[in-house]
Amino acid sequence: MPALCLNVQEYHLTNIALSFGGGWDYGKNIGAKENAEALQFLIDAYREGYIVTPTELGLSWDGAVMIQQSALFSTGGAWYQASFASEAPDIELKYLPVPKGGNGNGGGTCHSAALVALKNSKHPEEVAKAISYAVGGDKLYEAVVDVTEVIPAKVEYFDLYKEKVPALADLVSYLDSSTPFSYPTQSKKFADSLINLMQETMFDESSTMTGQDIVEQLAAEYGAE
Repeated sequence: MPALCLNVQEYHLTNIALSFGGGWDYGKNIGAKENAEALQFLIDAYREGYIVTPTELGLSWDGAVMIQQSALFSTGGAWYQASFASEAPDIELKYLPVPKGGNGNGGGTCHSAALVALKNSKHPEEVAKAISYAVGGDKLYEAVVDVTEVIPAKVEYFDLYKEKVPALADLVSYLDSSTPFSYPTQSKKFADSLINLMQETMFDESSTMTGQDIVEQLAAEYGAE
């Protein structure tokens, strides 16, 4: 059985890059050697049989791989809770921080949930009123915890989260060391390019592209001064 399930998506790749001490820094750090080392680590581990992807198993996401017990570990999050509770209640989940790789600092991202108003909204006042109405009282934040099991965006509800989702209570203590995704301005195009380059490199046995080649290509297209 492969050790790690890797869903080749920008979120998972970013967390591995951060664990190596890298990250994108809004386009300023794409070509860093730590990012190249992180991607190369994944490429090598895949080719050596330590990594399996949902794609090759005909599955839609990493959680499905874990539910059918085709890997020992995965880079996932709070959204695993409900899926496993309904589809694999006999599997006991254990959550661990993404480990340090290379000379990395073990950093990672952390998700929350919130309602936001876009700055280019054509009806900012109406949007603000709708959000104000929706977040009135505790109901929205309680729903975030109960339905998504994601950490609420407001500090006042952290204790509620730890009480209701004890399996993930430790995540709250990781918040201070978490970082944003810090994608370049063209975030969607960058993500698509990163995914495509990694998939082509991993799945094509004849590919000679390296992690260094990938970050250099991405930096040339999306890098910022």
